[in-house]
Amino acid sequence: MISKLKPKSEFAKNVISLASGSAIGSAIIFLTVPVIARLYLPEDYGKFQIFASIIIIFSVISSFKFELALVLPKDRAESNAVLTLSLFFLIFTTVIFGIILYLTGASILRIMNAEVLQPYLLTILFGIFCAGFIQIGQYLFVRENAFKKAGANRIFQSSISQGMKIGIGLMWPSFLGLYISQLTGYLVAGYLAFARCKFDVVLSIQKLTKVFYKYKKFMYFTTPSVFMNILSLNLPVFLLGKYHGPEAIAYYVMAVKLIDAPMGLIGGAIGQVYFKNAADTFHKGPNDFFTLYKNTVKKLALLFIGPTIFVFLFSKILVPTVLGEKWVLAISVIEIVVFWKFFDFIYSSVSTSLATLERQGFEYVYRAIFLVARFLSLYLFQNNFHNSIIAYSIVSILYNLTYIITVYIIIKLDIHRKEYNLKLFKNKRKYVAK
Repeated sequence: MISKLKPKSEFAKNVISLASGSAIGSAIIFLTVPVIARLYLPEDYGKFQIFASIIIIFSVISSFKFELALVLPKDRAESNAVLTLSLFFLIFTTVIFGIILYLTGASILRIMNAEVLQPYLLTILFGIFCAGFIQIGQYLFVRENAFKKAGANRIFQSSISQGMKIGIGLMWPSFLGLYISQLTGYLVAGYLAFARCKFDVVLSIQKLTKVFYKYKKFMYFTTPSVFMNILSLNLPVFLLGKYHGPEAIAYYVMAVKLIDAPMGLIGGAIGQVYFKNAADTFHKGPNDFFTLYKNTVKKLALLFIGPTIFVFLFSKILVPTVLGEKWVLAISVIEIVVFWKFFDFIYSSVSTSLATLERQGFEYVYRAIFLVARFLSLYLFQNNFHNSIIAYSIVSILYNLTYIITVYIIIKLDIHRKEYNLKLFKNKRKYVAK
């Protein structure tokens, strides 16, 4: 009986290995959120989120997405060259971001009515570097199929950052306590990722140049595409801060966090394992890739529909119980964004599909259109907090659905094209034989 319950496929085993760490990490966040919410004011949380969003936006492009190429080479030496290239660009972009923040940071904070944060502005560079370091490290784990180590790394990161937020909050509750705790979690997780994996730094300019040109699409297409996507996801932080202040940011972010914690227990794990399997399956042909994609989307939909309905129905009970009465304004936000998050979790897990299919150019245009649409949804309804969240959520649902359906159509077209070419080839052979 027990043997029947064990995962039979390698995909399932890897998901469970990574998901166990993700689940524990998410559980730590979920269980500590009530304590942190009671220690810090919504205004402090909103100010912290401004810094956190800036770090996220810049860190996701800090290595020009070459870390995604770590799992693609079959040759280990080539993979090490990709790793070295990723680290070089991480250092380079951190310096460039520092110059940008030095020149424009004060203006950015002034737009968001957060001038009080200006003395700590350049510390964002440390956060960008550490967060970028973690991203490279996570894909290094994926390259090594070290999914258990990747899961353990997430546990360490969550434990340290959340534990420090509580410890500092008991003595000195301010946005700076939240910020220092987050940076420490980044630093430790980044160090452990590289300390627990085997790799070699490649110093050959010739080898580095070769892999750069081989995987340059990640820099030219995937990087701006990912940047536009992460910027559009963080637009509410910047525009809600501008129009409604740091507290509005706090209510929105806390609502999203409460949804992400239970529903994202394994979503991110499935996404990383899916990317590894998609890269391997893609070389076998479109039929195998189509099966993987279709089954993954179907399983994700079945997995997330229950939690979505539960959160929607019981948010009025959950928020005051879990967070306290000072966070009750987050209830209406949860009821709005929960259905968008359902589609977002599915999309996020398979969001590397177009890159795997080498359709980065299409993805670039697609995300540019929806970046504008998301901005307009918040800008046009700026006078009403809830209406702006509703408009943003509707546009985001359309974004997720469009991607999921588009990938499905592209793979089907590739299958038909392959079948058509095969048929032409067979007919040509028959003609030659005659």
